[in-house]
Amino acid sequence: MSTLDAESRGFLLFGATGAWAREEIFPSLYMLWSKNKLGADSRILGVSRSGRSREDFQTEIKHAVSARYHQEGLELSERSLHAFLDRLYYYAGSCSEGGTWSRPGGLADFVSEHIMPESGNLAFLFSLKPTLVSPTVEAISLSGLKPFSHGRETAKWYAMVEKPWGQDLDTCRKLFGELQTIFDKSNISPVNHYTGKVSVDNLRYMIGYDPSIQAWWNKDWVSSVTILGDESESCDGRAETYDSMRVGVGTDMLSTHLIPLAVTCASDPLVFNPEVTPTESAISLEVDLIRSMKLEILTWGQYVASEDGSVDAYQSHEGVAENSITPTLVVARVTFGVGPMAGVPFYLRTGKCLPEKRTLIDCALKPTKTNANGRELHKTLLMYGKLGTKARRAHVIKQNVIRNTELDGRATVVTTHQDLIGMTGGELYLPYADIMLQTLKGRSHTHPASIEAIWEVCEPVFQQFEEAAREDITLPPEERKVLLPYAAGTRLDVEGFPQQH
Repeated sequence: MSTLDAESRGFLLFGATGAWAREEIFPSLYMLWSKNKLGADSRILGVSRSGRSREDFQTEIKHAVSARYHQEGLELSERSLHAFLDRLYYYAGSCSEGGTWSRPGGLADFVSEHIMPESGNLAFLFSLKPTLVSPTVEAISLSGLKPFSHGRETAKWYAMVEKPWGQDLDTCRKLFGELQTIFDKSNISPVNHYTGKVSVDNLRYMIGYDPSIQAWWNKDWVSSVTILGDESESCDGRAETYDSMRVGVGTDMLSTHLIPLAVTCASDPLVFNPEVTPTESAISLEVDLIRSMKLEILTWGQYVASEDGSVDAYQSHEGVAENSITPTLVVARVTFGVGPMAGVPFYLRTGKCLPEKRTLIDCALKPTKTNANGRELHKTLLMYGKLGTKARRAHVIKQNVIRNTELDGRATVVTTHQDLIGMTGGELYLPYADIMLQTLKGRSHTHPASIEAIWEVCEPVFQQFEEAAREDITLPPEERKVLLPYAAGTRLDVEGFPQQH
C-alpha cells in the first residue's frame, strides 16, 4: 500500500454530521493535526445532507472535540483548537445531487477553491449508511473532480471507508469495485475502528516485539481464546439503521470486528509488527488463513424488554420491521485449519443490551504449560530495562500478562493506554486517531481481500440463519430455538461458551 504524502493533503468527510463523525473522526483529526501529523496546510471539508452554515458547523465540532477530550481526561489547547477550526469547511449536499456537483459553485469548484492543496492529494473518508456509499462514490465521479485535474499529474487520492462493507459477498465486491473507478486499488483502506481498541493495540505490540511471547503464541501452549465485544446500550435511536443491516449484529459486529480480531490473534507472530506496512504476501497469507476458518454459531439472540421495564424490547423500537428477525446478540466458535493457532477454539460474543460494555481478549493456557510458561517468562524480564520504547511497551504489557498467568493460567490483555504511555514515555493517541495515522502511512491492517474472504465464510452461515429464523420468529418467545429472547441487561448462558465470561 502506498504512503500518503505527508507534506500536504485535503480531507473530505462524507457523513460529517453523523454521531460517529462527531464522537470519533473529528476529535481524532484534531489530535493528529495538533501533533503535526496532517501537514501544516491541511484543509478539511465536511459534507452532509443537512443544511447549516460553516460557522454553525465549526461550533458543533468545537463542542464535539472539547467533549471528547474532557471524557478522556486530555488537556486541550483552546488556541490550537481555534486554529484547527479555521481549516474546517462545510458543504451541504447529498449523493442524489451528484449531477449538480459539477455545476459552477458545486462540490468540485468548492473543493478546488477551498480544500485542494497544491499537490492535489486528497483523502476521502466515508462514514455513511451502507446504502449511501455506492451512490456517493458515483456522485463524486460525476462531479468532475479528478485526481489529475489542473495539471496535478502526481496527485494521489485515498479512500478510507467505515464499515459495514456490503451486505453480502456480491455487494462487498461491488463496493470495492466502484471505489476502484476513482481510487487506485492500493489506496483503498477499509477502516476498522475496532483494531484501535486498547486490548488489540497492546496485543500487537506485545506479540510484535516480544520473542518470549512469540514462542508460546501457538497451539502447543494455548487451549482457547475468548474475544468479547459486549455493549450495554440498546438500539433505540438507531434501530431503523440497525434493522436494515443484514443479520444485524452479524454484519455490525461479528463479521466486521470480532472475526478480524480472531484472524489477528491466529496469525503468524512475525506479521504482528504494528509499524510495518503489510506486504502482498502477508495479505495473501491472511486470506488463506480466513478461508481455512470454520464458523459455528452457538446462538443468536434478540433482546426483549428489561425486567424492570426501563428498556423496551427491540421489536418495539421505532423503525424496526414487524416480526423482525434481526439478531442483537451472537455467540460463536471459530477454528482455523492452518497457522500457529490451527485447531484452537476461538469463542466470540458480541451483542446489544448486555450487562456491561466490555472488550476483552482472553487467552487460556494449557494446564500442563502454565507453570513452566510463567517461569520462562520471568527469566526474560530483566533484559528489557535497557531497550527502547517499543520493547519497554511490550515489557509493560507482558508484566500484566504474567500477573494473570500466575493467578489462574490465563493471559488477558487489559492494560490501559494511559497506564501504558505513562510507563513507557510514548505518545498518547485516541485509538481512532492512531488507526487514521497508520492508514495514512499505508499501514492499514484491514484489507479488501481479507474482507471479501470473511464474507465467503460468513454468507452461507448468515443465509442458513435467515431461512430458519423466518419461521422461528412467529413462535412464542419461549418456544423459539433459532433466535432466542433475552431480557435487556442480562446475558444468555450458552452451552459450550466459557462460563467465566
